[in-house]
Amino acid sequence: MRGRKGFTLVELLIVIIIVGVLAAVSVPMMSANLERARGTDGIAQLGAIRTAERLYHAEHGHYTGTFADLDFDAGDLVGKYYNGEAANLTNTSANNFTANIAGIGDAATQWVHINQDGTITTSY
Repeated sequence: MRGRKGFTLVELLIVIIIVGVLAAVSVPMMSANLERARGTDGIAQLGAIRTAERLYHAEHGHYTGTFADLDFDAGDLVGKYYNGEAANLTNTSANNFTANIAGIGDAATQWVHINQDGTITTSY
């Protein structure tokens, strides 16, 4: 019996417990990273809207609250988790605007907001 090779039941249980603890720690971290990755889709789309607003401001001296004034079709902003159809644009005064976009699909409960200063607010 002394020459037999293999693992004991205790050794196998210890390995299973260690793998379980590692999985329990890594799953929440992975979920948070997925949420942030989904949000970057919305941030990129709002960045395009902000660029169009800044160009409009350079030409006209004020921001606008409509996509038509920007000669910009929000429907062209198509992403996997955010869609330009879910975007809205408002201007609170000649020197301020806000753009919001809501998530779709797996990001349906998320939203991203940007203003003229480039300040980004997210819900994730």
